[in-house]
Amino acid sequence: MTSDLPLLARVQRTVRQLSIKHLAVLGFFSVIGPLFAALLFIAEQTKAASTLGVKSILAVSTLVEANQDLSQTLTKAERFASQYIVLKEIELLDRFTVEHFKAVNILDSQLSKIKDPKLDSNIDALNQQLSWIAERLPRELNNLEEVGQAFRDIAPLSQALRERSDQLIQLKAHAIRGQTEKVDSVIYQSLLIVPISLLIAAIFVYLINRPLRRLTQQIAHLTQDNFEHAFALGGPKEINNIARALETMRVRLRALELQKSSFIRHISHELKTPLAAIREGSALLNDSSLGALNAGQQEVSGIIVNSVMRLQQLIEDLLAFNIVLDSTSLQDRQLTKVSNVIEEVVSQHKLALQRKALTVDLTLVDVQLMTNQKQLTVVVENLLSNAIKYTHHGDTITVATKLDKEQLILSISDNGPGMSAQEMEQIFDAFYQGKLANTSEIDSSGLGLTIVQELVMRLNGKISVNSSQSEHTHGSQFVVNLPRPSGQEP
Repeated sequence: MTSDLPLLARVQRTVRQLSIKHLAVLGFFSVIGPLFAALLFIAEQTKAASTLGVKSILAVSTLVEANQDLSQTLTKAERFASQYIVLKEIELLDRFTVEHFKAVNILDSQLSKIKDPKLDSNIDALNQQLSWIAERLPRELNNLEEVGQAFRDIAPLSQALRERSDQLIQLKAHAIRGQTEKVDSVIYQSLLIVPISLLIAAIFVYLINRPLRRLTQQIAHLTQDNFEHAFALGGPKEINNIARALETMRVRLRALELQKSSFIRHISHELKTPLAAIREGSALLNDSSLGALNAGQQEVSGIIVNSVMRLQQLIEDLLAFNIVLDSTSLQDRQLTKVSNVIEEVVSQHKLALQRKALTVDLTLVDVQLMTNQKQLTVVVENLLSNAIKYTHHGDTITVATKLDKEQLILSISDNGPGMSAQEMEQIFDAFYQGKLANTSEIDSSGLGLTIVQELVMRLNGKISVNSSQSEHTHGSQFVVNLPRPSGQEP
């Protein structure tokens, strides 16, 4: 069954059974092992080359020195033999005998160590000729011509010995060169182990890093409240354990999210029916359809009508808030021209702007983003509505976009009363309203900026607020930073 699995599948299954520690140790030895083996092989070959070099140098030194000594010894032996024939002095014969022993010692003790068959044959021939001369010198060789001829017969044997020695020297030198070239070749071949080891290291880094990177991406989905992507198993044992725990958490969060959405929809629906009855009844009382009211009753009736309307607005905003958060997903991204979105939102708020005689100063760059257009539209709508709400009658609202490195910066500024540091800390909290909210002509539930912050986060962006309440400069500026890939066309 195992043999039927593809190689990659078998590798992945093996990796899942290993811990990060075991995988790191395995990777270490997989990288170091070939390098260590290559170093040992290079050391062995270098040692062999060194040993061969030492032996060859000793052999060459022996051959050169022995041939020089042999040549000098043979010359002396011939001279003493010739002098003995002429002078008949025993001392000269003894000197010849000494030189003869020296020659034999050189041949047998030095040159024979080379262990070369041809050289040994030359040594034997030369030994025989020297022995023949030594045996016949006192009795049979009794004139200079015979002695000279005997030593002339030695000359070709000595020459053959020298020639063979020269050949052996050349062979030793060639062997040294060959061994050196072999070591060089081994070193060059061993260098191939380096990229192989680097490749093995890269493979193990990939085996560890890939599941971590994938896990990070899946965690990013969770931070964006996207609970639809299941955590895939893969990689070392510890990462699989983390993935299983996160998958359990994802399933529970998804169930909680569904329960929350269902609860909000249910409670909103249940509240609408009695609220509609209260609204209709209070309206009948307020317009005196059920009878005339005195001044006090009319005031109370008006308060009830306004409170009911505000409660209805809160319920509708709460339901809308839940729907927006449920429907947003980065899977719905499309290429969006930001300036068109902003201009369309401004156009939709034309009546609100006219009621307060407000002007909008647009400073927009022509840029496109791969983003969720619905999310971006809701962000701009809520920020512009907030600016309209707090800007004084007849003032100007500034909307600007600009590019900064790999992000788009959207800013919406108003000339309103500004906010304190405490208000800026709470401005994005759900249902929070500023101190001056009740004086606004535009109703608010306190959810608009909460929705903006949530959607900006889902767009992988950031939102910040700057505000001033000084006499000379007052107002608030909301700044949204949205990521824009460097390779994306404007």
